[in-house]
Amino acid sequence: MRWTTEMLVAFTKKVLRPAWWETMERRRSPNVADDTEEAQAIAERLRSAFEQQDLGILAGVLDPDVRWGGEEDTPETCHNRADVLAWYGGLIDRGFRASVAATAVEPDRIVLTLDVTRPGGGTSRNHQAFRIASGHVVDIRDHEEGPAAHH
Repeated sequence: MRWTTEMLVAFTKKVLRPAWWETMERRRSPNVADDTEEAQAIAERLRSAFEQQDLGILAGVLDPDVRWGGEEDTPETCHNRADVLAWYGGLIDRGFRASVAATAVEPDRIVLTLDVTRPGGGTSRNHQAFRIASGHVVDIRDHEEGPAAHH
């Protein structure tokens, strides 16, 4: 049997999670302006969450199944919203503070440059890439080169 496009679409919709399918439909959408506008709004909420140390704001932008970590799973990899909030909450409780130094917004991701102040003093500059799908952050990764780098 030869698969037609319609057959593949029907099969994919039944097999894959509806949220994934919705994300794929959005990515094919020619209306990039709406995607960018949505990403801008999420970027503002991320900025507020970090600068106000507000885990409630952060929770609102995270997908329930957000993943934070590198390509490989490690004991430090976060696999859901609760893991990510616990990690950031622990940093706040230990006295770490972050301010947003720069933001780069694309339709499918936001790259933040964060100046992180450690409890005993001293700061470091960190870059985090937040991948977006269906209006929420679905993946967080370290981003070595900062906002100017392209994927």
